[in-house]
Amino acid sequence: MHSTREPYYETPEKEQVRTSPAFVLGILSLVFLLISPQIISLVLGIIGLVIGARDRKRGDSCIRAEAGWTMSLIGVVLSSIMIFLVIAIIMVAMTAIMVSVI
Repeated sequence: MHSTREPYYETPEKEQVRTSPAFVLGILSLVFLLISPQIISLVLGIIGLVIGARDRKRGDSCIRAEAGWTMSLIGVVLSSIMIFLVIAIIMVAMTAIMVSVI
């Protein structure tokens, strides 16, 4: 008795392009650095760093995970510098106002 079924061939699965959450958070950290209060960028960057470090520790060698960690680090550093500058400018302005009043 002959089988009328078609032969079974395994088709190679498409490689899934996986976007790391650290990649998305790194991009958002840099975008929010330019358009919103820097504290949002700082928070997103720190979360991206934590997730990126977890991915790196797990052994995910995805280039997007590495790029996300790097962008998150850049976002944290730049937003920290900008927050420091804003606080310094406010303190200098307050000192100038106090001196001019006295």
